[in-house]
Amino acid sequence: MNFSIIIPTLDRPGFLKECLQSIGDGQSVSFEILVVDQTEDLKKRKEIENSVSAFSQARYFHLLTKGSSQAKNFGIRHSRGKIIGFLDDDCLVSPEWLKRADEAITTNSWPICLLGKIVEERVEGKEKARPWTKNAIVQNPLTLTLSPHGAREHTEQKPSLLPPHRLESWEASRLGGKEIWKFILFLLPSILASKHPSLKRGGLRWGGELLPKDKGGYRLWNENTAAIFQGKIDPWIFKATGANIFVPRVILDDVGLFDERFGPGSPWRSGEDADLLYRISLSGVPIAYVPSVAIVHRDWRDPVARYQNYCNYGRGVGGLLGKYLISGDLFFSRTIALRFSRKLVRLIWGILSLDQAMAQEGYGWSSGIITGFISYLHHQNRLD
Repeated sequence: MNFSIIIPTLDRPGFLKECLQSIGDGQSVSFEILVVDQTEDLKKRKEIENSVSAFSQARYFHLLTKGSSQAKNFGIRHSRGKIIGFLDDDCLVSPEWLKRADEAITTNSWPICLLGKIVEERVEGKEKARPWTKNAIVQNPLTLTLSPHGAREHTEQKPSLLPPHRLESWEASRLGGKEIWKFILFLLPSILASKHPSLKRGGLRWGGELLPKDKGGYRLWNENTAAIFQGKIDPWIFKATGANIFVPRVILDDVGLFDERFGPGSPWRSGEDADLLYRISLSGVPIAYVPSVAIVHRDWRDPVARYQNYCNYGRGVGGLLGKYLISGDLFFSRTIALRFSRKLVRLIWGILSLDQAMAQEGYGWSSGIITGFISYLHHQNRLD
């Protein structure tokens, strides 16, 4: 058994069914699927169980406890594969997904952690996703095309080993033209804190992460370029990492499982994936990013749910800030402070420009980070 794919699910039988259909029985490598269900509603639970039973490679488990990290750890303990993959129930994959993941892992030195690209697709309604079709992701290994909304293409370059990147990394927005001042204000905390010697126009135009080179200077990296990272990393450069990640079992045996205090359904409602990736980077294991190992994530949340999600993301980040600050890891603490200070800028700019969506995003993230940080410190004080 090469791959064990773990899919935690809660109250989303429609999305899960489409997710399983996108994987199908036709993947060209040996694999199993473990669906770890935490649904309480008996009708929905039965729907989920029926969907799982339709696939010969899938196994169904039901947990009475809540928490994505608990579900993932349960799946890891009951899996048989050499490589553990994690997939969210509101995602879709291509028939070549596991084949590409297998090729990316086997062509690099073992063991290696693998992340793939996540393409966002907006859908209306929690259980109203468009029907899955095999044409949703075109199978050219160098391109990713979504239908029916037109094509997005990328050319994948050969992975190159990057040095451990430091606090200087930054994420560029894709604003431009008349919105350039929004763009500058969005980046201002990062620019000031990282003290970049220069910001070239190409970097501003295309966006990405500015990473230091071996011999000084900087190189621009973005999510359409394959790369291998080794050493301490900022795990948020990979965007929504938890939905498309592959970790060899030997790595998990070394660094441990997910921290069950973090992630949806836990006291600190996100950040379990970033925490695991950072611990993997501390172990010295290379982390490969290969955009052709791509999936589609359906963004179904309405504005109210999206705002709550911002608060949850922020709370997890704040909890991680407390965790690593207490442990004395200043690199990770400064990375969080640098990367997420821009959320405060978005709050201020959203208020000044009367942009309600931007202000809500900034407020949700900022308030979540503060409350998550304070609650983590309070929790640790009680333990001490």
